[in-house]
Amino acid sequence: MDTASHVLFGVTLAGLATAIDPAIAAEPGAFGGAWIASLVVASHAPDFDIVARIKGQAAYVRLHRGVSHSIPAWFLWPLPIALIYAAASGFAEAALHAYAWALAAVVLHVLLDALNGYGVQCLRPFTKRWVHLDALTLFDPYLFVLHLGAAALWLAGAADPVPLFPALYSATAFYVGWRVWRQRRRLRRLREALGGTASCYVTPCMHPWRWSFAAEREDAFVSGFIRCGRIEDVVEIPKGAPLADHPLVEASKRTEAVRSFLAFAQRAHVFITEDESGTVVAWRDMRFRFGRRLPFGADVAFDRQRAVVSEQIGWRKKAWEGPYV
Repeated sequence: MDTASHVLFGVTLAGLATAIDPAIAAEPGAFGGAWIASLVVASHAPDFDIVARIKGQAAYVRLHRGVSHSIPAWFLWPLPIALIYAAASGFAEAALHAYAWALAAVVLHVLLDALNGYGVQCLRPFTKRWVHLDALTLFDPYLFVLHLGAAALWLAGAADPVPLFPALYSATAFYVGWRVWRQRRRLRRLREALGGTASCYVTPCMHPWRWSFAAEREDAFVSGFIRCGRIEDVVEIPKGAPLADHPLVEASKRTEAVRSFLAFAQRAHVFITEDESGTVVAWRDMRFRFGRRLPFGADVAFDRQRAVVSEQIGWRKKAWEGPYV
């Protein structure tokens, strides 16, 4: 999910802890503003991998949602947060509760990331497989408004946290379960409609009844939208002749941008365009095809002497444009 949503979930998780943890309810002096701040930090902690941007966009793509979201990291992130909180608040006996709830915040962060289409390597070190359930958009407006309203009522003193936050998280669990069920249903029907296509991806749009899809057949890539159960706006891109053995394709694989891209992409396809200045080798992840656009990939430009002129990797879309991953 996006940063604002993770921060907001940290606030409402603090409210849930206040509602259901007797130790927290019994010591309001120990669990005040600093308590909320600690869970906000914990809720965002796995995304501190943003420091990888210092080394460039390719390093960030390679490292984002990787080690920082892995199983060992679940247990490591809460440790300094709990210790700093206990030291700053002066309640050393609160450290264990702070650690447990910070751990819950970190795990919730990873779960929310796994629910969207970009995915997360949350099962490292056992596997580097990207886990993506494709059920939620990067920013889910319905969950955001729901949690924002609950947080505002609680912080303003207008609502008792005891009934409010258990109800909030019950509603959240129901909504997420409903989205996962709908995604699986749409995916199953898409495969049936495309005649058993092996590789199909269905990802959500902002509208709750609209989904985008990308699929791969032996001869072509297929994309489109599913609106209220109907497949619409289908676009096919023939695969054409294989380019894997092209010398510039091989040369592009030695660049940092393409190495980072291939470490992440699950349905990579390469295109070559030439003009008077040279050749561009464009790698795209077909999983993120949205209509006629291929917004995520890596480009390597070569001059006429086949020397690398430039390389870049990332998204080529506005924040409000799909796909919403």
